[in-house]
Amino acid sequence: MANIRKRSKKWNVQIRRFDHPPLSKTFISKSDAIQWATRTEALLDRGGSVLLDFKDKLLTLGDLLRMYRDEVVVHKRSASYETIMINAFLRQNMVEL
Repeated sequence: MANIRKRSKKWNVQIRRFDHPPLSKTFISKSDAIQWATRTEALLDRGGSVLLDFKDKLLTLGDLLRMYRDEVVVHKRSASYETIMINAFLRQNMVEL
């Protein structure tokens, strides 16, 4: 069963099941929180797995760094410096493991 509680001005949903890792998400409106909890619990009841935020893809550190570089860094004042640093880090062997 989902635990829905108000935290400051937002609504936090926690779903804990014995056979699944705990899930948590925060919403602005209570109706959105209830809707997500209902949908997610129904999916878990049917035996599905929940990888909603990753679109059923396991991401590597390299994938995350590229996404951060391409979607977040471009909007920062230090974009050129951070891009150089991230690209240097991406050249390391441990990034794609």
